[in-house]
Amino acid sequence: MNASDSPSAESSPAETHEHSGQSQKLFFILEALILIVWGAVLTYYVTTGKVSAFLSTTGIFREQALIGGLVLFVLAAFNLAMRRRFPGCGHDHSEAGHEHQHEEAPPMSRAISLGILLVPVALAATLAPSDWTEAYQRVQANSLVATNAPTAAAAGIVTQARGSSTSSPVGFTLEDFKKYCPPTPEGFFRLSVSDLWSLAGDPDVRKILVGQTVQTTAQVVEDTLSKKGSNRLRVFELQMTCCAADARPVSFPIEFSGPIPDHRDMGWYTVTGTVDFIDERGGKITVIKVTDLAPTTKPSPNRQAL
Repeated sequence: MNASDSPSAESSPAETHEHSGQSQKLFFILEALILIVWGAVLTYYVTTGKVSAFLSTTGIFREQALIGGLVLFVLAAFNLAMRRRFPGCGHDHSEAGHEHQHEEAPPMSRAISLGILLVPVALAATLAPSDWTEAYQRVQANSLVATNAPTAAAAGIVTQARGSSTSSPVGFTLEDFKKYCPPTPEGFFRLSVSDLWSLAGDPDVRKILVGQTVQTTAQVVEDTLSKKGSNRLRVFELQMTCCAADARPVSFPIEFSGPIPDHRDMGWYTVTGTVDFIDERGGKITVIKVTDLAPTTKPSPNRQAL
């Protein structure tokens, strides 16, 4: 019996090519699956608001993430459609004596490569927390980075108000400020922790806001930088320019006229009081003299219109 007639003989070139074609089609499907997973992660995080912990509300970062996810879905659909039109090599492998080989990556190597693209993303989306941990935030709230006095005002409302201020020859006034931060019916200004922190860097703003009533919603933490037994807590926020990678912690103290009331460390509170600016660590920092500390829930993620 010839070796070519043996059942254990090697497969013919045509059979080998057919098997290779099936493997290629399988990898097309797996590649499309990876694109679908990536697209699903992006669109899920944006549409549910979970992306708020990772992308700033300023700019169009969230819109870009959503568009990227949708584009990945389109690419996946394209891959799945094209697998039905898998091209041949242009040779007839049934011809006797025809020898032709294709240089292809080993299936295991390709499978590992696809796994590297799929597994980390799937695990991160499944296991990663949807927000900063309390332990991390507690440390950051009292870090020197968070408490350094601002050197220049970064609040958007001040930038806008200064750009169109024509009201008075004496400079920036309270009326200018009110145009871009209208007071509530109760007569106080609603401001974020980041805005209140950054306003301390502007001497004109300090003059007009001292003694004004403000309100902010923030997490409240122990003030470990003040003397033991002081009547201070701190409000805290992570300020993002574009994304979590550049998040900068900012915080400043809030003072009580008497003993610190019962509160939950790292709890969310609506803080109302008069604003002042004090000298600390070589510059001016904001402080709120609290008149009311009301427990509240964490604000809902900001789902911008897309």
